[in-house]
Amino acid sequence: MKKKEIRKVLMAYLQTQGKEMRIYQEKNIGSSICDIIDIVGSHFWYITCGINIIARRDEIS
Repeated sequence: MKKKEIRKVLMAYLQTQGKEMRIYQEKNIGSSICDIIDIVGSHFWYITCGINIIARRDEIS
């Protein structure tokens, strides 16, 4: 699968989880870029999950 297809499937999955969450795409976290970030929480707490989709041509350094 290509990165664009993986992102589409993952976004659809996250949206069906029935939780109130904010979903962001292509956001900077420090010196890195996350493909998808979902944030679940309330006024007093939150959980952040950053997802980076690695394509064959990407390098991890």
